[in-house]
Amino acid sequence: MRSSRHAPDGADDREHLGADDQQQRGRYAPRTLADPRPGDVVYFRHSHVGIVVAVRATALTTIEGNASDAVRQRVYSGWRSIADIDGFGRP
Repeated sequence: MRSSRHAPDGADDREHLGADDQQQRGRYAPRTLADPRPGDVVYFRHSHVGIVVAVRATALTTIEGNASDAVRQRVYSGWRSIADIDGFGRP
C-alpha cells in the first residue's frame, strides 16, 4: 500500500478518500470491472476524486474540484485504459 503526502498521518490514499469504505460495503468497483453511472464517485490514484456526470461509449465525463485550481468538467476518452483512474464508488 502506498502512502500519500495528502492523506493525514500517512494514511493510504484509498482509505483517506473513502474507497476502502465503499469496497467494504460492496459499493466499489475497480476501473477494469466498473460500470459507472452518473452520480458515482471516481477515485483517482493521486488523492483525487470526481463525480461521474455521463458515460458514453468509451468517454467518461466528470466534475472535479481542484482541477487546475478550479471546479471543472473533464472528459476521459478511453477511460478503461487510464491507469490513473483507480475505480468507482456508488453512494
